[in-house]
Amino acid sequence: QTAGYGVIPMPPERLDKANVEALRDRLAAGGVDLTSWGVDGAKGVDHLFWEAYHQKRCVIAGRGHGRLKRVTRLVKIRLLAEIFGQDHLLLSRMQFMHDGQTVERLQVPLRKLVWLTSAAEDANAPFNDELVYAEQCPYTEDWRVGVRQALKERLGLPEKWQQAHLAEVPGGYTFHTEDNCPSAGYPGLNTLYCIHTVTLRVVDPEHVSVQCLGLPVGQEFATQEGDFNFSGGSEEE
Repeated sequence: QTAGYGVIPMPPERLDKANVEALRDRLAAGGVDLTSWGVDGAKGVDHLFWEAYHQKRCVIAGRGHGRLKRVTRLVKIRLLAEIFGQDHLLLSRMQFMHDGQTVERLQVPLRKLVWLTSAAEDANAPFNDELVYAEQCPYTEDWRVGVRQALKERLGLPEKWQQAHLAEVPGGYTFHTEDNCPSAGYPGLNTLYCIHTVTLRVVDPEHVSVQCLGLPVGQEFATQEGDFNFSGGSEEE
């Protein structure tokens, strides 16, 4: 499993215990009930510490002892290919969970954007900052970089391959936010999701170099991230 999509790649005992405890204290002071964390499938404080301060895939926003919020910005990729005259959408059917288990769930490839060091380490980042909600956010890597990295990390597609065989669909990009979303992984810590969705198309599904995606017939293929296949019809996301 690639770091960030399964269990913590660093054993919890190797994390800085003082910093993990400091985060625990901050969460408690911010009104987060931690009694259900780390049990019954919920993640623990060490998972959140790893996500926020090592991977830099989210920030914990909120000043002082006010209500805290997890802020995550991500990219979703709708990858289309024409198979037997009909558009098909690439979906993964198996997801790796943080506890090492797998679940059957159809999902397009996605990736959390990396926050810049200054933003990820600012414990007092305000969650009402308009720039945090903005489509073009200066606090994270550019979403187009995130798209290229997602295709590379999740599907093993080098950037040179992407440039040669994929094209962005005109009008296929959207941006929206989902605020104050309850988190099953971190109970009691609401999340702001800022989501870039882009639609790409395989230029030539018959090309020999795209057989790595199960084309031209749309057969299932496997990567380190799970099993993928092009589903019939693009409406099934």
